[in-house]
Amino acid sequence: MRDKEQSLTSPSPWFDELNYDWSLLEQQGIKKIYAKHKILFHSGHTVESVFLVKEGRIRLFVNSLDGKEKAIAIIGKNGLLGESSMYQQRTHIFSAITATPATLVEIPPKLFQDTVFKDSKYMRQVFEMMSSKIRLMAIQSLQLSFGTPMQRICDAFIHLGLNYGKKVDNNRIKILITFTHQELADLIGATRVTVVNNLQELIKKKIISKENRYYFIEDISRLKSEINKSS
Repeated sequence: MRDKEQSLTSPSPWFDELNYDWSLLEQQGIKKIYAKHKILFHSGHTVESVFLVKEGRIRLFVNSLDGKEKAIAIIGKNGLLGESSMYQQRTHIFSAITATPATLVEIPPKLFQDTVFKDSKYMRQVFEMMSSKIRLMAIQSLQLSFGTPMQRICDAFIHLGLNYGKKVDNNRIKILITFTHQELADLIGATRVTVVNNLQELIKKKIISKENRYYFIEDISRLKSEINKSS
């Protein structure tokens, strides 16, 4: 359900099922399988590989000085990891950990650069991912400073509906990817309990619903109104 409404909200923290073609990079890299909760790299470490996600989800995060973790994004199929650290200090900006079992293609930095620079399509795709992550960090900083948990949850659901939603009966929107309360909590900078309580409130108001493992947006206009009300 990608349409003009996307421009009304900030960049989505979910980079999953992306419509990118990385076939040449995939052929040149090494495919590896990782278990859940495997650290791929830490912020500040030298970039030794660029990762292409084939299956599973990876959580990008940063740590505060007091050790608290703040999730930046969830990177899924056809997403890249480490590409934004390639062109200056060659150190990772974020840390990355597998949120699920994952299959990744590891590409040496020099090979990644040479391949991307020779292909305008690849350059466009890389720049799109890099710019989206930069915009996302800027917007998240504002939301954490001024937005309530309910506002951030509603904003996340709007993103999910616009990027991974399918219109079903009576203009309901089914979100076609599943996620846990903890994943959502990590992304919006709230506790799992806060997320659960706010989701229950939205369900009680019949703004969203849940069937089996999938969420439905019952009325996206009311979801947007909740962002303005929850101050």
